[in-house]
Amino acid sequence: PVAVLAVCGLYRTGKSSLLNWLTQDEDGEGVVEPSEVEGGDGFKVGSTVQRCTRGIWLWGRPKMITLQSGERVALLVLDTEGIGGLESDTQYDTRIFALATLLCSTLTYNSLGSIDENAISSLSFIANLTH
Repeated sequence: PVAVLAVCGLYRTGKSSLLNWLTQDEDGEGVVEPSEVEGGDGFKVGSTVQRCTRGIWLWGRPKMITLQSGERVALLVLDTEGIGGLESDTQYDTRIFALATLLCSTLTYNSLGSIDENAISSLSFIANLTH
């Protein structure tokens, strides 16, 4: 069995860093430092306002995990381009968000601080898709 986790949210909120942390080995191997923006294992991260992720990226290899039920599954993770970035528009953001939602079995909305009205609007759009 395969489980697909997608992380969405506003741009520059740490989605790629979160996924790098989640996909590291139990011994801490595979962690990507913010300064390692090219090459190496993991999703690209940076320290500027420029986007690092364009579109939707898939982690290079599945990670075997055990669910609470005891079932072993291959976890695939999707990193998405941030919503509201400097180089995107609302229609593009909506398409990325919707595609990630359709591709995953679990969607995580990553947010720094409180979730604003735009986030609630995006989440309600996805909730309406599920009906």
